[in-house]
Amino acid sequence: MSRSFHSWFYLNFFWCFFISQSIDAQIRCLNVGGLSQHTNLFVYKSPSNTLLISSTAGLNVYDGLNTKVYHPVLRHMYGQNLQSNFYGDSIGRIWFTTYEALNYYDPRTDDLDYMFMISSSGDTIKENYCTFHQEGNNLYLKAGKEIFVLDVSTKRILHSYPIDFSKLHDLALLRTDDHQYITGVGAKGYMVYKIEPANSVSLIDSGSINGTSILNHHDGLCWIGDAEGKIHYYDAKTSKIFYSKQVSNALVNSISYLSDTKLLISGRSNQLYVFDIHTRSIIDSIVFSSTPFNTPVNLLLTPFVDRDSTLWVGSDGQGVLFHNFNKTKFKHFLGSTNGNKSTSIIKLFQQGDKSLITLNRKGGILWISESGQKLYQWNTLPIGISDFTANTGVQLNDRQILFASYGRLYVLDIHSKKISVLSGPAEAKQLEISQLERLYNGKIIVSCFGDLMQEIMLEGNTYSLQPYGDLSKYSDNTTYFKIDQHNRLYISNDELTILVFAPSSDGTSHVFERELNMTGGIRGLCEDPQSNAVYISNSQGLFLINRETWTIDQIKGKDNILTQTIYSVLADDDGNLWLSSNKGLMKYVPGTDEVRVFTEMDGIQALEYNTHAYLKTEDGHMLFGGVNGLNYFHPREVKFSTKPAPVYISEMLINDEIDSTYKVPQYIENVNLNYSQNTISFEFHAIDYADPKATRVMYKLVGVDEDYVQSKTAQGFARYANLSPGRYTFSILGMNSDGHWNETPRTFQIRVHPPFYLTWWFISISSLAIISLLYWTVRSYYRRKLEKKNLLLREQALIIKNQQAIEHERTRIASEMHDDLGSGLTTIRYLSDKALMQAKDTEEVEQIQRIADHSNTLVRNMSEIIWAMNSRFDDAENLAGYLRRYASEYLEEHSIPFSFDIDEEQLENVNVRGEVRRNLFLVFKEVLHNTVKYSGASEVIIHLHIADHVTIKVSEVGARGFDPISSEEKGNGLYNIKKRMDAIHGRIAYEQSAEAMQITFSAPIHLS
Repeated sequence: MSRSFHSWFYLNFFWCFFISQSIDAQIRCLNVGGLSQHTNLFVYKSPSNTLLISSTAGLNVYDGLNTKVYHPVLRHMYGQNLQSNFYGDSIGRIWFTTYEALNYYDPRTDDLDYMFMISSSGDTIKENYCTFHQEGNNLYLKAGKEIFVLDVSTKRILHSYPIDFSKLHDLALLRTDDHQYITGVGAKGYMVYKIEPANSVSLIDSGSINGTSILNHHDGLCWIGDAEGKIHYYDAKTSKIFYSKQVSNALVNSISYLSDTKLLISGRSNQLYVFDIHTRSIIDSIVFSSTPFNTPVNLLLTPFVDRDSTLWVGSDGQGVLFHNFNKTKFKHFLGSTNGNKSTSIIKLFQQGDKSLITLNRKGGILWISESGQKLYQWNTLPIGISDFTANTGVQLNDRQILFASYGRLYVLDIHSKKISVLSGPAEAKQLEISQLERLYNGKIIVSCFGDLMQEIMLEGNTYSLQPYGDLSKYSDNTTYFKIDQHNRLYISNDELTILVFAPSSDGTSHVFERELNMTGGIRGLCEDPQSNAVYISNSQGLFLINRETWTIDQIKGKDNILTQTIYSVLADDDGNLWLSSNKGLMKYVPGTDEVRVFTEMDGIQALEYNTHAYLKTEDGHMLFGGVNGLNYFHPREVKFSTKPAPVYISEMLINDEIDSTYKVPQYIENVNLNYSQNTISFEFHAIDYADPKATRVMYKLVGVDEDYVQSKTAQGFARYANLSPGRYTFSILGMNSDGHWNETPRTFQIRVHPPFYLTWWFISISSLAIISLLYWTVRSYYRRKLEKKNLLLREQALIIKNQQAIEHERTRIASEMHDDLGSGLTTIRYLSDKALMQAKDTEEVEQIQRIADHSNTLVRNMSEIIWAMNSRFDDAENLAGYLRRYASEYLEEHSIPFSFDIDEEQLENVNVRGEVRRNLFLVFKEVLHNTVKYSGASEVIIHLHIADHVTIKVSEVGARGFDPISSEEKGNGLYNIKKRMDAIHGRIAYEQSAEAMQITFSAPIHLS
């Protein structure tokens, strides 16, 4: 690819825009900062939108905001004086030469490397390198005294030609259908070699032109620039120069293509010339009106226009200047150019032929055409003052303008081009004039600070004054004033309030209506087309006044951008407001916070505008004047770029340190971090070379941020600390310099790997192990429980078996006792009764009666024992019945009334073991014995309750009562009661009340 590839491919699009610009189109340029050296010849835009810039002190790579410099000392680079343009290969590497070697830069690794050519004699060449042409992967370069063709994909030399161009500094490859020509130019002239079959070469032409640059055209033709400011059209096939053309009065430094029919030529001046090939003439020029250094441009080097219509020009000692032509939105007239002073516009008037009259500060009065060309200038007053300031003025008619300067009034006659000084009353010489206007009723009024508002009455070359509006009642000092569409007069009352005067009923004057409590005075006024309201601007900002309620609302805009001095307000045909200020020109959309701020790169005259320097023409065009001329535009023709701004990631830190794994973050697609690398930060920005610092970015880490975070400056920075293990998506949106956000974000994935103990395989294995352990534990537990249960069942079976055996034995013993002892005792009782009937004396009767009583007692006791031992009686019903029978027999025997209460519904199917029955009966027996013997009770109430316990309550009604503790210590009865209750895990309680002594004892039915 030759150096001319830029021209034809990119610049053809650029020319469609540029052709509409006027001759000597003045442009402002930005400057690439941080360069290693500020004389830069070659510029190249890489596929990643970074810019490679040559210098004599290393390679510079510019990303839109920052510049990285590559020196041989710090990089794998040979030589530092770059000698040629840059050429990209198919895998993204960029090739260039220093004087000593062929170097290449790989943006994906941010590394450089180099190689040397080997001469036909086998020597390594380390001098005189310069690339000059590329076709596919074939790169043409000179080295030493030979020309080489290198396959950059394999780094293999394909051809070498013995052509000594060591004294020539600019080369070109010319092709025809049949032949190739290698041409070089230099101070000693030019030389043309033809490549013959078998790669031999022959010198076919040479000349004495002091060549400075060369550009191949087509079919063996080329353009040659020389040191005398001429360009020559050369044909290698015929070895002839077709024609020569003088394009500059200094050397031609570079020739590039602007389109297939136009050339862009640079030289020793501040202009780039546009040369039409067909007409062989200069048809346009681009003038660099200002630079970031505020110094004239004296030498422009090789220009380069990229596909985005950005013009790049290296300069001699002023770095690389660039300007995007699509960025320019406003025509700029009367601005400063190199060597020309700027014009500070104070007021504007439109003439019938669309020409303009401007009143200026220290620049007199200018008459300019609609295109900004100066038609005439009035620079000297009749009293001899040159470069005068026209403070304010008013248009009297189509040909006359009344203006004030240095406290005096003048009339300018445009047709005769004469200025006449007016004479007035003596007191007029002391007036300070701030503003001069003509009212709807034809009267001319002027604001005079402490002299308030005055009406000017003209008569020939004289004038007289009279106070207007009777303001002395309301103000001590007036500055600016404005008139609305209802002919109301709004007057600044010393910038503290605004006085509103309504037209008088006869229309000849104004009368006071109200005072608005609004500081900052009044500078601009514009009707609100949607309501009965009016916009007023002043030194405090922009306000909306409702003329029905006279309420005041300040409009601040996003980030309070409108809280500043706003000089003027104009509404376009779509209802948008255009505002001039000290921070540029702004567009405000009413009812929203949307404010578009235009900068000098948009073509505004400067950041600072002037108060009365604004005008809207009948066809909708607007003009705003300021300290550096004026802007002229139609609002509907102001277009905004919707081109996406690529996002560039300049730095990525892991744990706040650079990680060599991600050396070039611009090319990362995925970031994999271990759990200890969980703090990550990025620096990034959007690239728009129309105005790099006007770009913005928004970013969001999906999974952390709920919404996008917008940067305050062009440089974006994001830092996320202590990220939890997981997957995240980092998303960045770029905004171009016209405020358009990219629709598709730049995204890449971030994965923070968990520690091994949080990995799925570890968790799976651990879970399996835990489940296995739990299974083994539960299984072991239930197995032991089952074994214990089986053991318990075996023990219970043994106990049951033993119990059954015991019960069987009890039943046998009870049966045998009943059969044997019972029959014997019954026999004794029977015999004693018989003997008693036969006894004759008293002693014998007593003895036999004692035997009978003992036998009865033994029979009764044996019945109790048999009842306790016999398992047939192990139930609650038997127990209740036996206790009731015993109480009845025993208490009736001692003539003590009683009652026996049983919860009979609870007795069914309740088993009570023999041991429990026996001990409860014996305790019951002992309690009744003590009741009869000691209590003195008048009645006994017995209550039996059976649930899980057998509970017996004996209430001794009218008993004396006793202390169970002391009574237990005195005798064995209560002691035995307690012992028996302990044996069956029961308890006994004694409670004394006024009515009775209650003895309650209970025991569980089943013993554990």
